[in-house]
Amino acid sequence: MHVLQKLIAATAACFLIAIAAPVRGQDATAPEEAARFRFGPIRFTPVLTISNVGVDTNVFNEADDPKTDTTAVFGPRGDYWVKLGRARVVGESRIDYFFFREYDTQRSFGTTNRARLEVPLTHLVPFVEGEYTNTRQRPG
Repeated sequence: MHVLQKLIAATAACFLIAIAAPVRGQDATAPEEAARFRFGPIRFTPVLTISNVGVDTNVFNEADDPKTDTTAVFGPRGDYWVKLGRARVVGESRIDYFFFREYDTQRSFGTTNRARLEVPLTHLVPFVEGEYTNTRQRPG
């Protein structure tokens, strides 16, 4: 009889699990809905960035007698979204000013432009992405 009770309990548990409603997460809002400005299908958010504030211990990337300087990178950035039917373009454009306190010959401007074309489907978002960077500074 003990085995029969376990079988009935297991069958009831399987039945309850099978009829349970599927769990659904919250609907994700599209990132362009949080954009600061909207002009028809174009939405964008301007941002002022300040990054990489600190000390560069080897400004000229030299093995002997490395030079040290205080540095910072700052400038405007724009994040934008454009709806193209079901597809959308997500992009970022920014201008960076690389500041060196002592070695002013290393000061420069750089630009970065990034774009991504996505086609949101039900469970999959195929995309194509590209980036163009124009700068004098070494990466890292």
